[in-house]
Amino acid sequence: MRAHSPAQLRALTERRRRYVWALLAILGVLLVGVGILATLQPKAPHNATGIAVGRLAPTAPLLATTGGSVSLAGYRGHRVVLFFYEGAT
Repeated sequence: MRAHSPAQLRALTERRRRYVWALLAILGVLLVGVGILATLQPKAPHNATGIAVGRLAPTAPLLATTGGSVSLAGYRGHRVVLFFYEGAT
């Protein structure tokens, strides 16, 4: 192992210090980005209730694409796939 002069040691120390600060800056930017993304995620309302897989769906009437009303009670015992379109009229 070769001995370094005091000037070389100062240069190495300064270089390491810059690398550490650069890594800390990158880590800080990543943490702030993750925090911002976490706040932008849509959250379900606290009173929202879901339907578990395999459970019966509610029998509320739904608006069909033909304009009429469809009740899920008429399809009891059958497999039903529902498509919900945002902004559908």
